[in-house]
Amino acid sequence: MKILGLPGRDEATVAWLESILDGLDFPQCDYTVQRYACWQGDDDFDLDLEVDRARGDDVGLVVAKSMGTRVAIHAAQRDTLLAERYVLIGVPLKVYREGELELLNALCARRPVLLIQQTEDFLGSCQELRGAVGEHHNVCFAEIPGSDHVYSDVATLRSHIQACYPG
Repeated sequence: MKILGLPGRDEATVAWLESILDGLDFPQCDYTVQRYACWQGDDDFDLDLEVDRARGDDVGLVVAKSMGTRVAIHAAQRDTLLAERYVLIGVPLKVYREGELELLNALCARRPVLLIQQTEDFLGSCQELRGAVGEHHNVCFAEIPGSDHVYSDVATLRSHIQACYPG
């Protein structure tokens, strides 16, 4: 299975995401983690550029963290990246822009989505995310303790992914 990782805004989330993906037990798993152009210089994060770069018609799973969730929902809306399934970790509701909740809901209506959110994530609690997403038969929620938006327990994250998507 081909997996695309879409990290958060901080470049340190690349290694974090790779540690999650390395431990997944999927047969014939091959992954790529997108590295954002803004990390090469002093430029700000360019959502449109990263959405254009997030392409793939044969991706089985997208695993996205924070800012990467924005890339994922926009790429799905443009049909440049429409994976079979999605894992969205730390959805930053408080930085989502106008129309992005609608894009998130559209993705949840089209594809299976696992949403992993801290109980009191300062960028949007799990309860707030549940309210924003509403009812979709394709959606699985995993609420984990915390409020710091860091999601450092990779073993717990992996276990939620494996439980929702057993292979």
